[in-house]
Amino acid sequence: MLRFALPVGATGARCLRHAAATARPAIKVALRSAPTTAAPATRMSTKATAAAASFSSMRAGAASRMRQFAQRWGQRARFSSGTASTAGESAAAVEPLSHPIIGKWFLFSSSLVFTIVVVGGITRLTESGLSITEWNVVRGMAWPSSAEAWEVEFNKYKESPEYKLLNHSITLGEFKNIFYWEWLHRNLGRTIGMVFLVPALYFTFTRPSAARIAKALGTSTANPAVAARWMSPGVTKAAWTCCVLVGFQGALGWYMVKSGLENDILDHANATPRVSQYRLAAHLGSAFVIYVISLWNGLQVLGKWNTGITNNGVNAERAAVSQLAPEILAKCRKFARSVHGVAGLVFITALSGAFVAGLDAGLVYNTWPLVGDSFIPPSSELFRRIQKTSINGNATMAPVDPNETVTPLMLFQDQRWKNIFENPVTVQLDHRLLAYTTLASVSAMWVASRRLPLPKPVQLAAHGVMGFALAQATLGITTLLYFIPIELAAAHQGGSLALLSSAIWLMHKAKHAIPK
Repeated sequence: MLRFALPVGATGARCLRHAAATARPAIKVALRSAPTTAAPATRMSTKATAAAASFSSMRAGAASRMRQFAQRWGQRARFSSGTASTAGESAAAVEPLSHPIIGKWFLFSSSLVFTIVVVGGITRLTESGLSITEWNVVRGMAWPSSAEAWEVEFNKYKESPEYKLLNHSITLGEFKNIFYWEWLHRNLGRTIGMVFLVPALYFTFTRPSAARIAKALGTSTANPAVAARWMSPGVTKAAWTCCVLVGFQGALGWYMVKSGLENDILDHANATPRVSQYRLAAHLGSAFVIYVISLWNGLQVLGKWNTGITNNGVNAERAAVSQLAPEILAKCRKFARSVHGVAGLVFITALSGAFVAGLDAGLVYNTWPLVGDSFIPPSSELFRRIQKTSINGNATMAPVDPNETVTPLMLFQDQRWKNIFENPVTVQLDHRLLAYTTLASVSAMWVASRRLPLPKPVQLAAHGVMGFALAQATLGITTLLYFIPIELAAAHQGGSLALLSSAIWLMHKAKHAIPK
């Protein structure tokens, strides 16, 4: 009997079944070709010999093909297994890094977001946000180029509550001025969307060439596998999060503008045509979130690349801090955690500023440090009875009763708690108190940084936060005392983002230098 040396195991069994299935038709053909009728002995002997020889030849050929197939299959299986094992070991051995160009892309995008926040502030201060009464993503990009086009836009604006209640005597030339700021704001938003989306698509679905990887690594001894992709998985998620948030931000912007176009404001006595302060705060907060994500990831990408590639994984600052005494190291870690709290306070204070802007609360009391004649206005003025609120956040409140004393339980009666968001006096006081708290927190953090043996970059970043906090407080007070001039108010809004940027920078430096 003819025997074959075949692989064992599951792979060998599959090879035998495949080879048998391949050889079976040929064997059947050979058997059918053998004679089945009686014939002379000589003739039968000759034919039988030929058939046996043919059958043996086919069997030998089939066995040879089975052996070759099994060998190739076994080599392929061993190669696949080895490749998967090597790839798994390589992925486990190195942490992927994002290329420096990704960090620069994030930082450039964050600068555009910073710009649009300032432009949005100017748009709000010049009362230009309601000049375009439609939301056309594509057609809205065009600037009106003819007298007829301007008349069409102007006639649309004449249907808005702002024109009917506030700007009914505005001329076409004056309308063009406010139209410009809203048009610029919207098109800058479209530009930011493309700046995020197009590179995100390219960097996600392409890979850097071997030459690009070699050039990026330079003389570094790092494993080339760390730069096999443009973006690490975490940074890829951050990039697409920004893309989604930018799209959401555009829709939220129109949702905000739409609140200022509702005609129900015409039914409220002494109402002011403006967008809802709630939606304005959400719009500003969303912009701040996009800015923080892009700025943080830009700093982190460049910082990690500098440590992992430029310095070949050597973090001298963290190594020095790790050598400190345990009690000092614990204080350094506590300092690093406190920076997150300061950044959160800056963010919340900026959001409260959106309520101040939405309600024109900066025009209520233009005195400092007193609010009118006292540090805290009377409770009857802070927590008035709210009768109804329009879609755009205009509250119809009961007259102030000087003899009324509001108790904590009364805050939940007649919607008094909504004064925190809808009463201009209360909103301005909220912003002042939050600003004082933020300044005090920054000062305490700065004092702590002076008492700890922190690396020089961390100390410089702490000095920066302290400096920006003082500048922002000065801007806020000056803007209030001078009755909210556009230049100072726009600088104050930009200053809030600059202060938040300095806090993010300090967080980045603290994370780089202080081990967890």
